[in-house]
Amino acid sequence: MGLQCDEGERRMKTWIVVPNQNGLKFLPDCLRSVREHSPCATICFVDNASTDGSIEFVRRHHPEVQLIELEMNLGFVQATNLGLLAGLNAGADAFVLLNNDTRVTSGWLEAIESAAANDAAVGVVGAWQNDFSGNPSPRTKAVVASAGLGDSFPTVVDADWVEGSCLWMRREVLEQIGYLDPVFAPAYFEEVDFCRRARRAGWRVVMATNSIIEHFGAGTSQTSPARTRQRILNERNYLIYHAANPDCHAMSKLVGTAVRRCLKAFTRKELSLGEWVRAVAEIPTRMPGIAAKNARDRRNRPCPVLGDRSLSTLEQRYYADRVAEMELNPTRSS
Repeated sequence: MGLQCDEGERRMKTWIVVPNQNGLKFLPDCLRSVREHSPCATICFVDNASTDGSIEFVRRHHPEVQLIELEMNLGFVQATNLGLLAGLNAGADAFVLLNNDTRVTSGWLEAIESAAANDAAVGVVGAWQNDFSGNPSPRTKAVVASAGLGDSFPTVVDADWVEGSCLWMRREVLEQIGYLDPVFAPAYFEEVDFCRRARRAGWRVVMATNSIIEHFGAGTSQTSPARTRQRILNERNYLIYHAANPDCHAMSKLVGTAVRRCLKAFTRKELSLGEWVRAVAEIPTRMPGIAAKNARDRRNRPCPVLGDRSLSTLEQRYYADRVAEMELNPTRSS
């Protein structure tokens, strides 16, 4: 039996954003675990035009979930931003970005909230992440290793960034630095950038090592074409992240990083020459967004919910219409 919700004991009104695109096979475990182990939190399920029955499953088995149903696939970044906007409108005190291919465990949210409650400067918190076999994720191991810790470590460890598959943030952080930056749309490196902006704004980014979740990883990118596209987007956005570094000149940083990254990728056989060329070829269309982001980040200005215009006109128009609808009717999700 799951935990019983006692609103009087809650310190924060938490809004959990779960973006989804044809992830039906993961939803039973994901939503069941979230409902069981965090009964007081609100789940906001943002569906990117799924065709696999995801919407029907949520409506039938989880009618308590706040549902945002999109008619076109906007990608992780923009779908998540719509979920964050809905949470702001609903008066949430804190937000969690949670991938649909995750399973949370007992005490996961309490551990995160405890890390934040013990230090008002903590603005972003990540969880300890294992794969479904119980092995820590590369990022989890890297955070612990970078802290110079061995087999014994504290429950709160500082990090440059934490994984967006389970990322908690204070409302104040979102209001101060803004949304996930759409220059990274549809996905990858948006959480790394968000953490960088949070740290520049004076917030601590930490991992709560006693908050445990399980993450399948790339749950919506299992086919060969999808995996190829994933590698290309990851490479492209890695370069964009460094090009948009507010502490460096964008173009010189981009060129130097691209060369080093290319040599490393080929040496380790992480991607083919064709994939790397395709990743680099997409960057020119993103340069206006990179320049605008660089200028905004230098001045520590928040990223607006409507931003990068290098995305498709049709996608931006639909996205803008949904934002306007949500701001006009904040209680309406679908």
